[in-house]
Amino acid sequence: MKPNALLTLENTVSSPIEHGDAGVILKPDGTFKVFSTGIDGPLTPAQEAQGKKLIALAIALRYPEVMSVLERMANDPDIVGEGIDLGTAN
Repeated sequence: MKPNALLTLENTVSSPIEHGDAGVILKPDGTFKVFSTGIDGPLTPAQEAQGKKLIALAIALRYPEVMSVLERMANDPDIVGEGIDLGTAN
């Protein structure tokens, strides 16, 4: 694995969504949906942390100015290293 790679084989989805997962679905028309599975009572600290991250991602997706900053950061090798390392799928 390349050091400091932004995307790796380990952090790409290769299995079905599971209980407790949360994420963002990017639609082909440019809209997005957020989801969280397994909420069946008061939020746990982990679910609260997921929610905060989902809100932050929603802000980036909603406001082009924020997304523009993140896109510039995503192209900066000092921040993301080699960028993408999908390694091998052993």
